[in-house]
Amino acid sequence: MSMTQSQSATDPHVAVLAFPFTCHPWPLFNLACKLACAAPHIRFSFFNTSKSNRRLFETSQLAELPDNLKAYNVADGVPEGHVFTPANLDEEFELFMKAAPESFGKAMDIAMDETGRNISCFLSDCFLVFSCQMAEKMHVKWVPFWVPAPCSLLAQIYWDLIHKCHAPNTLRSKA
Repeated sequence: MSMTQSQSATDPHVAVLAFPFTCHPWPLFNLACKLACAAPHIRFSFFNTSKSNRRLFETSQLAELPDNLKAYNVADGVPEGHVFTPANLDEEFELFMKAAPESFGKAMDIAMDETGRNISCFLSDCFLVFSCQMAEKMHVKWVPFWVPAPCSLLAQIYWDLIHKCHAPNTLRSKA
């Protein structure tokens, strides 16, 4: 679909791109819900992995979601039948990040086809740095969202200790 300024102004469509790990999806989803309630004329499409969406919606009341907010699943980048390596704690993250630009792009195409509205703005987790280039390529606004919390700072400060205590035994013996 081609983006036009007049279509963007009359049929706004915000793509909300979630980082599916740890606590990241919840604050972004809560913000999307509040924005959708406050602006019922704007369409919000929430993009996240199916695994993360399942966890998110188990704790949310789907019946209470605004009519102008819909969740879409993006591929997680994990090949079918893939067995994760216990020693590689970052493998799931790495596979997701490698596939993410294409996965989000495909899901956004589906959302635009279903709604008949082009994306007019990106609201994305700051970890999804590629979303800036996607928004730029589509000539739409990009709003990065940082999930600030003192615990995230402490996790960075104490990363070595956390890793040492919770890594598999094979990794601990090498540390």
